[in-house]
Amino acid sequence: MPQDLRHAIRQLFRAPGFAAIVIVTLALGIGANTAIFSVVDAVLLRPLTYRDADRLVVVYGSTREDQEVSPVPADFLALKTRSHTLEKVAGFREWNFNVRDGQRTEQVYGAVVSPDFFPLLDVAPRLGRTLVPDGEGHLAGSELIISEGYWRSKLHGATDVLGRTLVVDGRSLTVVGVMARQFAMPSGAQFWVPSPFRVPPHPLRPTEDPSALRSSNYFTTIARLAPGATAATARQEVFEILRDMAAPVADQEPVLGASLVPFRLNEVGDSRVALLILFGAAAVLLLIGCANLANLFLADATARQREWTVRLALGASRGRLVRERLVASLLLAGLGGLAGLLIAEWGVAILQAMAPTEIGAMIDPSPDIRVLGFTAAISLLTGIAFGVGPVLFSTQTDLAGGLRAGGKGAGDAPGRRRTRGILVVAEVSLALVLAIGAVLLGKTFTRVQGMQTGLDPDRLLTIGLVLPAASYPTTASRALFADRVLNQMKQVNGVTSASVVSRLALAPGSSTRSIALEGSNGSAGLSLEPDYLTAGPDYLRSMGITLQAGREFAANDRDGAPAVAMINQAMARKLWPSASAIGQRFRIDGDTAWREVVGVTADVRQRGFDRAPRPTFYVPFAQDPWTRLTVVVRARSSVVEIQRNAAAAIQRLDRDLAVSDIRPMTEVMAASLTERRFNLTLIGLFAGSALLLAIVGVYGVISYTVTQRTREVGIRMAIGAESRQIVAMIVRQGGGLAGAGILIGIAGSVLLTPVLRGMLFDITPTDLATYAEVSGVVMLVALAACYQPARRVTRVDPAIVLRSE
Repeated sequence: MPQDLRHAIRQLFRAPGFAAIVIVTLALGIGANTAIFSVVDAVLLRPLTYRDADRLVVVYGSTREDQEVSPVPADFLALKTRSHTLEKVAGFREWNFNVRDGQRTEQVYGAVVSPDFFPLLDVAPRLGRTLVPDGEGHLAGSELIISEGYWRSKLHGATDVLGRTLVVDGRSLTVVGVMARQFAMPSGAQFWVPSPFRVPPHPLRPTEDPSALRSSNYFTTIARLAPGATAATARQEVFEILRDMAAPVADQEPVLGASLVPFRLNEVGDSRVALLILFGAAAVLLLIGCANLANLFLADATARQREWTVRLALGASRGRLVRERLVASLLLAGLGGLAGLLIAEWGVAILQAMAPTEIGAMIDPSPDIRVLGFTAAISLLTGIAFGVGPVLFSTQTDLAGGLRAGGKGAGDAPGRRRTRGILVVAEVSLALVLAIGAVLLGKTFTRVQGMQTGLDPDRLLTIGLVLPAASYPTTASRALFADRVLNQMKQVNGVTSASVVSRLALAPGSSTRSIALEGSNGSAGLSLEPDYLTAGPDYLRSMGITLQAGREFAANDRDGAPAVAMINQAMARKLWPSASAIGQRFRIDGDTAWREVVGVTADVRQRGFDRAPRPTFYVPFAQDPWTRLTVVVRARSSVVEIQRNAAAAIQRLDRDLAVSDIRPMTEVMAASLTERRFNLTLIGLFAGSALLLAIVGVYGVISYTVTQRTREVGIRMAIGAESRQIVAMIVRQGGGLAGAGILIGIAGSVLLTPVLRGMLFDITPTDLATYAEVSGVVMLVALAACYQPARRVTRVDPAIVLRSE
C-alpha cells in the first residue's frame, strides 16, 4: 500500500492539470452538498433536545379553511383541564425585552411562558434550574432563565451568573438557570420570563389576568401527546373542545377544525420545501460534477490502455493495476473532500448570514459527526467508483489486440464514445433544469420587487419600541408616551413629519379583528376579519400613503372622544361597494362603541410584496395604545442625518427603553424579501456552477474527440475539404449532444413544475419564454465550447499528419 500511495503521488504531479480539475470539481460538488446538508441537518434532521420530541405539537384551530389560529386563553385553559389525549399543555408569547446593563439598554428576544412550559419540555438546563411552578401551579414572578448564547456573549460566561440580577422591562429579575445552546423554543430566544398568570399576559393589558378572554389569539400553544394517543385522535378531541367552547358565545364564528402541527415543522414553516429543493439542486450539481469526472477518467483510461496492456503482458496482475488506480483515485477524492469541507465551512457561515431569521437561528456553523460522515461517504464513493470502474473496463481487452493497436486513440471503442456522449447529454439536461429554475425564481424576484407597495420608503426612518409593562401599565401612560415621542421627533432637525403605528408594513406579524356592521343585527362583517392597526396623527403623510377620501386622524382623536376609524380601499370595496364608506359605522368584536369611518386610504401591501392588500382598518393610537409600536419619521433629505438624533431623543424620554431596532424603511422592505433572495441566490449559484461544469464537459468531449480524429481530419483536408466544413462537422456533433440534453432537460423541468410552483409569483412554472431563453443560451454556449477545439484541429498541416501515419 505505501508503494501504491507513492505511485499515486507521482501520477498526481505528472499530470497536475488532470489532478487540479478533478480536485476542484469534487470540491465544488462536495462543498455545496455538505454546506446545504449542514443546514438541512440542523433545521430538519438533527434530533431535538426535548424528551419524546416527536410527540410535541403546536395546537391550532380554524374558523375558515385558509386560516389557522392559536387558541384564545379560555380555550387554552379548557384544553388543559378537559383533554385526555394531551399529556400537558403550555403556552408562550414571543417578546422583545428591554434589558438595561449599566447605562446601556438593548432589546433581547425571548418569551413569556406559562407555568407548564418547562415541565412539558422536560429539558435540563446547562446551569442552575428551570422555572418550577409552586404547589398552586404559579411561577415566581422575579425569576429569569437565559440562554447559553446570552450568558457567553453578554455576561462573558461569568461563573457567578446564577443569582445575578438583571433589569428587564423595568423589573429586577434574578437569573436562576442557563439553557444549553441546543434549546430553541422559540427559535433564537435568549430570555424566558415567567407569566404571573395561568396563561401568558396579554401584551396590551399586561397587568390583567387574561384567563377569561375569548377574543384574542396572541400566544402559541404547545402540547405533548399522551402515551398511546395518536395525532388523529388528539386532533379530533381538540376540535370538539374548541367547538364546544365557541358554541355558546354570541357573535363568535363556529370552529371548523383543528390541527396539531409537529413542533419542528411549525418552526420551519414554508422554508422546509425550499430547503429540500436547495438540497436537490446541490445534489444535481454533484451529479453533473460526477459525470464530468467520469468523462475525465474514461478519457484518461483510454489514453493509458496501451500502458496497462503492456504491463499485463509483462506479468502484472489485474488486481495490482486496480489497486494502484483505486489508491490514486481515493487520494484525489480525499483531497477533493478536504477542499470541499473547507468550502462547506465557508459556505455555512454565508448561508447563516443570508438565511431568514428563523432558519439562521437554527444553523450551527460547526459541523457535527453527521456532516463529517456525509462528506466522507461522498468522497469514498466517488473515489471507488472512478478508481475501479475505468481500469476494470479498460483491462478487459485481449492482450494481443491491445499490443497491435497503436496511434492516438487506440482503444477508443465506439462504446466508450457513446458513454461519454451520454454523460454529456446528462450534464446538459441537469444543468438546464437548474438554469430554468433559477431564471424562473429570478423573474419572480424581479416582479415581486416591482410591485407597488402603496407607501413611499425613501427618506423614511423606522424605530421599533417595546414599552415595559412596569413603566407603562395603563393605556393613558402609553398614549402619553407616544405624544411625548412625537413632540421630540418634530424638534429633531431635518424631520418633516412623524407618527406611530402598532405594526409596520412589510414587517413580520399581523393583527386581525372580527367586526360587526351597524344596521345588520351585528352579524355582517364577522367573516371578514380585516387587518387591524392603530396609528397616530400624520401617519399617512409620514408613510407616504395616499388618502383617497375623508380625513386623517387628528390630535384630538383620543380616549373619550368619538370612536373613529380609517379603512383602506379593499375594505371599502368589500363592505360598501355601491356607497360611500365615509360616515359608515362598525364595531370591533369585544368593544361596545360603534366606530365611524372618517377616512379611506390607498391599499398597502401590509403583509408582503407578494401578498395582495387585505381589508384593513386603522384606529387612533391614542384610543388603543399598544405596548409594542413603531415610530415612523419622514426626513427632509437623508435618514442618516436624523438617525442618531432621533434615537437620542427617545433615550432622553426613558433611558430604560431600548432603541436598537432602528432602520430605514428601505432596509425593512429588503428584509421582507430575505427568503426569496436566499432561495434565488443559492439556486442561481448552483445553476451557474452546473452550467459551467456542463459546458466544460461538452468542451472536454469535443476536444478529446477532435484529438482522436486528427488523422481523419488530416485526410479530409488533404483530399479537398475546407476548414469551415470541418468546423461545421465538429460543431454539429457537439450541438447534437447539447440539443439532446436540452430536450431531456425541458421534459425534466416540466415534470418538476409542481416542486417550484409554491416558490413562484406572477409566473407559471411552464413559462414558454423562460424555456426558450434558457435553451437558446445553453445551446449558444455549448456551440461556442465546440468551436475552439474545432478551429484548433483545422490548423494542423495535413502533410505532417499523413507522414506520422
